[in-house]
Amino acid sequence: MREMGNWREYQIERLAKDREAAIDYLQLTLEEYQLDGDLPFF
Repeated sequence: MREMGNWREYQIERLAKDREAAIDYLQLTLEEYQLDGDLPFF
């Protein structure tokens, strides 16, 4: 059985393998930050 990791580790691994997904993720993150200004989340 595969060991479970945390969400952050999964995201880093997934986005490191898929450039387009990484770009989309960063764009969405920046848009959300511009709307709510939640710096700790960003």
